[in-house]
Amino acid sequence: MVISQNENKSSVIVINASSSGAEGNTELILKKISNDLNCEHVYLKENSYAELREKIKKAKGIILGTGNYWSNHSHYMQKFLEDATGDELSDVFLGKPVALIVTSQSTGGMSVVSNLMTTFNLLGCVIPPLSCIVYSQSIHGSENKEFWKIEDYKVMLHNFLQYVNDKKQLRIWDVGKNYNNKWIGPAD
Repeated sequence: MVISQNENKSSVIVINASSSGAEGNTELILKKISNDLNCEHVYLKENSYAELREKIKKAKGIILGTGNYWSNHSHYMQKFLEDATGDELSDVFLGKPVALIVTSQSTGGMSVVSNLMTTFNLLGCVIPPLSCIVYSQSIHGSENKEFWKIEDYKVMLHNFLQYVNDKKQLRIWDVGKNYNNKWIGPAD
């Protein structure tokens, strides 16, 4: 799924805020995205907010990824957010779409992505529909439609780009609709 849009090289920035940087699980998904977009891909482990500020300001959209560390984002992401606070509601962030990816070895990733959605929204960013994914080791390879799959990043990316490119032809991923399914039995 290579996105053939010449402007993407300068219009989107992918930021890996994972403590593992280029060596972790978050990187595997972010690398797919940056390859699809042919865009800049940077690491907070190696770059400060001050070093990235102008690139973020020039970008039309931001994709960020972090691991889940004790139900929190990485310390690199925390430092980034603390340093970015001075640009809250400025032209660095205001109206800019953001997509978020959280990887996790177990549980807690949803609280991390929820916190980040709120934080980036308060910085002034727009969170497009279905533009956040939590991918966990505990669901890796599951066929259950209630869980995110790695390939769901394509839907996330499509919707994110609709906002980057000022279009709104959104897609949805497949979800299970059996809300009354009993998954705990009497023997449990």
